[in-house]
Amino acid sequence: MGRPTEKQDILISFKDEISELVNKSKDKLNPKSAFEVICLKHNLTDKVSYSSFKRFVRKHQIVKSNTNSTCRIESDPGSQCQVDYCKVGLIYDSPTGKRKLVYAFIGTLSYSRHKFVEFVFSQNQKSFVQSHINMFNFFQGLPVTLKLDNLKSGVVKPDLYDPKINKAYAEMAEHYGLFLDPCRVASPKDKGIVERDVQTIREEFRKMLAINPMISLSEANAQIKNWIINVYGKRKHGTTQEEPYNTFKQIEQPKLLSLPLDEYSISEWKEAIVHPDHYIQVNKKSYSMPEEFIGEKVMVRLQHNTVKIYFKEELVKQHIVPMGSRSTDINDFPDEMHHRLDTGMPFHLRRQAHEITPEFEKLIVKILSPNAYINLRRA
Repeated sequence: MGRPTEKQDILISFKDEISELVNKSKDKLNPKSAFEVICLKHNLTDKVSYSSFKRFVRKHQIVKSNTNSTCRIESDPGSQCQVDYCKVGLIYDSPTGKRKLVYAFIGTLSYSRHKFVEFVFSQNQKSFVQSHINMFNFFQGLPVTLKLDNLKSGVVKPDLYDPKINKAYAEMAEHYGLFLDPCRVASPKDKGIVERDVQTIREEFRKMLAINPMISLSEANAQIKNWIINVYGKRKHGTTQEEPYNTFKQIEQPKLLSLPLDEYSISEWKEAIVHPDHYIQVNKKSYSMPEEFIGEKVMVRLQHNTVKIYFKEELVKQHIVPMGSRSTDINDFPDEMHHRLDTGMPFHLRRQAHEITPEFEKLIVKILSPNAYINLRRA
């Protein structure tokens, strides 16, 4: 006796839509996600089971099965968190009126499989570090070790024995007392737990877009955090056979290290060259340097409104970020450049400005310093 066809008859109306969801060239869904989208969009939640849906997909040969293996890594509670970035798709950005590429920062605790996910528009070092800070606050604690990929925001130069860590990322790890453990190059199974989550989170993002194509970044982040705790977190994990969120709350969270009392302030590091005019350029602003550093490469640390410049690991100069495009210390320049402000046309302009107001003279001096003759027309 054959199976009843009532459920199959319901699904036949959506055959083309199901096929489109699981077979489209970009942002395709797996069958389970396609089933959830179809149920939500067409109010089929209590009318069709997933078993019926799978029989329908097999009967009509909508999609072929595809099984991938992964690497299982066992860890003690609180001992390790694996982190990764992945592209998840395009989202509408209302300030620009355009669709922008979205990345997912994912951090998965290896023992409980509880995770933190944040959708962002940028993969730069500042965004990377900020996502870590948000993750630690979300977990309300710290793992002993961070297992990470060789993304430039974290690892400048991969090496099995002596990797060079990005300075901003290293500062963050030092503040929180974390051990950084970069993976081998082109070895995704070194962090197989979070690698599997990449597929899961990308799929969840695509489901959000399929249901609400105009979803915002903040809405997507709110939905994914709710899903992590109340959906994914409360169903049995395929490997551990435990509920990730409950395992985290009961076993792993008490084992995490405490957060430091002082809040971490993110710094940004840039490399710059001291040009013949005595200036370096960082983030579209110029900062003066003493003459002996002309032609040298320096490392620049930007934090809040302060710029610190290092040469061979030694602090050699410090500036306040200017309101305009240039910060100048007149003492960085030879004496003959100082003299130019006090003679000839520069002196004449200063005297005229002073006759207007002393404040206006200060403005003219600022424009003329230190390249008095180059800036004459502007003055």
